Amino acid sequence: MKSLIIEDCEGMGIRCLSDVFKNFINLSHLSRLDIMDSVGIEFLWQLSSAFPRDQPEDSSFSPLRGLEELRLWSLPNLVGLFYGESEPSYLFPAGTFSSLKELWVFDCDNMKQLFTVQLLQNLQNLETLRVEDCEGLEEIEADGNGVGRGGGEGTQLTSSEGATATVILPKLRRLCLDNLPQLKNICKATMICESIEEIAMLDCPNLKRLPSFLSTIDGPPYLLSAGTFSSLKKLSISGYHNMKQLFTVQLLQILQNLGKLAVKDCEGLEEIAADGNGVGQGGGEGTQLTSSEGATATVILPKLRWLRLDNLPQLKNVCKATMICDSIEEIEMLDCPKVKRLPLFLSTIDGQPSLPSILRKIKGNKAWWESLEWDNSSAKNALDPYFTTE
Repeated sequence: MKSLIIEDCEGMGIRCLSDVFKNFINLSHLSRLDIMDSVGIEFLWQLSSAFPRDQPEDSSFSPLRGLEELRLWSLPNLVGLFYGESEPSYLFPAGTFSSLKELWVFDCDNMKQLFTVQLLQNLQNLETLRVEDCEGLEEIEADGNGVGRGGGEGTQLTSSEGATATVILPKLRRLCLDNLPQLKNICKATMICESIEEIAMLDCPNLKRLPSFLSTIDGPPYLLSAGTFSSLKKLSISGYHNMKQLFTVQLLQILQNLGKLAVKDCEGLEEIAADGNGVGQGGGEGTQLTSSEGATATVILPKLRWLRLDNLPQLKNVCKATMICDSIEEIEMLDCPKVKRLPLFLSTIDGQPSLPSILRKIKGNKAWWESLEWDNSSAKNALDPYFTTE
């Protein structure tokens, strides 16, 4: 058996799903498991001190090693993935979720925490993580109480004394967190996800801090290695009302493969890319960064095709550095009344602005368009044919 769907178990009195798995002869080849519309389920697997990590466990754990896709839908009483006889219990069978590539968690309102660091560090093959519409979720990853040691190569775990943790998810490409009204923290450990291609963080109003691999809301920007976001292609952010700055210029210059950027409904956002305090030097080819003395910066985003900024009432500036986006196709700036300059640098040839060759549309409010300030008086005339309110 490679695929299993468990649906509508309300009348079976099932509290822990591992009790069901004991009745199956062999699930070691199971690659996809969907669990949906089951009111009574509170946990997926029961952990027992009778089965240490280095000893064989009962058959209920056989799906955990080979499982590649796990999707949880509409489980209103689900408290967590695992339940232990003692609190807390973080003794997971060896290889737990080591093959998992996709995890979807939708509409599980009673769950407050999704992972411990120990479990998160097992997810060395995880490519997609989607968590949506979980009203009670407060943390994606919780510290635990002195979480386990060891784990995947390159992964360092925190201890109860508070030592800094680093978790490497080498294959994570897509992260989507959507409509999590109680989410306060994603991962207290430092997450390194150098293969990340798509990030969507939407409508999580209580989140005070973006993940350490992205930025911070209430603290200084992180110093990032040159390859941190070398694969990022799509970034969508919405509903972060306390955030004033999304990037530093240092981070922006790393996004050499970024194709789409959408920022929406962030009431307090004032800048997309802030100067920082003497941001780093170097970065992608063709990118020059500003210094604390105020030298002019140039940021080249060679693959940016689509930029959408929507309902950002306090936004004053997109990027104080000069942005060169020669691959831009569409710019949408809706309800950003305080933005006075178009975030697009146009070079000149014989005194005339040179437009990106594949530019198709600039969308915005007509009054906003007419109020923009221009360094080159002929730039507006050149761009007028591309402007639309529709």
